[in-house]
Amino acid sequence: MDRTVHLQISIEVQSEPISGSLMGDHGEQPRQFSGWVELASAIEAARRQGVNGADTEILGWTPGANGGMP
Repeated sequence: MDRTVHLQISIEVQSEPISGSLMGDHGEQPRQFSGWVELASAIEAARRQGVNGADTEILGWTPGANGGMP
């Protein structure tokens, strides 16, 4: 059965790289992100939580999601 999860994304307009927070419709704490990879990871975590009801870890927590690369 398909299920829809509604997400609220708040972005800091002047941030470089993109940063902000994402919150799902389960009343959990907002997930902070910095960079496109972290945003995609936060969306994927919310999608997985909506599928199986379990919380998942966000990957790519390094600022800018560059994995420490110069």
